[in-house]
Amino acid sequence: MIGQTIGEERKKFVDYIVCCRAEGCIAFDDDPFEIVSLFVAMAQGEWSLRLGTGMLDQLTDKMIREHAQRVTRVFLKGLAPEKEGS
Repeated sequence: MIGQTIGEERKKFVDYIVCCRAEGCIAFDDDPFEIVSLFVAMAQGEWSLRLGTGMLDQLTDKMIREHAQRVTRVFLKGLAPEKEGS
């Protein structure tokens, strides 16, 4: 059940970034599924490793929010279309 939900949401995200690419908002030549997979991996981060090894005692909502903002910013910068004259 959860696997199906994740698959459906991933497909929606793939469709969304393909649409954004068609509109010129982002640019990439790679497989859209791989691009989405990269974003998911970035968003998941190393939380389980850090928690499991004792690097972190707990994960707060603030930490999650700030990480999500950083990942999204870096991800979108990486997909930004090239500026003319660059």
